[in-house]
Amino acid sequence: MGMEELKGKLRPGDLFCSSLGQVLGFLINVVQQHRSSDNEATFSHAGIVETSEGGIIEACWHVERSNLFEKYTSGDLLVARYVKMDSTHFQAGMDKIRKHLGQLYPVHRFLLYLLGVAKYIHWDRIVCSELVSKFLVGAGARHNWYGVMPDDLADEFRNYRIYEVIYDSTCEGE
Repeated sequence: MGMEELKGKLRPGDLFCSSLGQVLGFLINVVQQHRSSDNEATFSHAGIVETSEGGIIEACWHVERSNLFEKYTSGDLLVARYVKMDSTHFQAGMDKIRKHLGQLYPVHRFLLYLLGVAKYIHWDRIVCSELVSKFLVGAGARHNWYGVMPDDLADEFRNYRIYEVIYDSTCEGE
């Protein structure tokens, strides 16, 4: 399935992981590989699908709204769905993250991730993967959100039965 086919399959509450092709994405993956239990890191960014048309919420320089199909046309992409996601779970997840909309990206947290203390020190400022994780806490799929990295989420989406992978560009052609 390509990106065109994905357009008709998205639902509010779907989740995505992507690879940032920039220096920032490379640096995030270096830290993730160092901290990861499997020593691998493909995905350096994560976000939440808000609308079936591809509207997303993500933490870039701000926690902001964008469009998956306009912004992520190249690079690796994984889209997954919490199997219990419905309008009630979606609303509960949104309620949990609403206060972060418009919040500036906490660049200082990179150092906390590098030192391995991001799960303990946060000051209620979140990076992209913590935004997704906090949404999932509200939706009832997770218990924690501090210190979660994008590739941690990708591993969970692929390996935990509470998620269904909708699209994974890294598996195309297999």
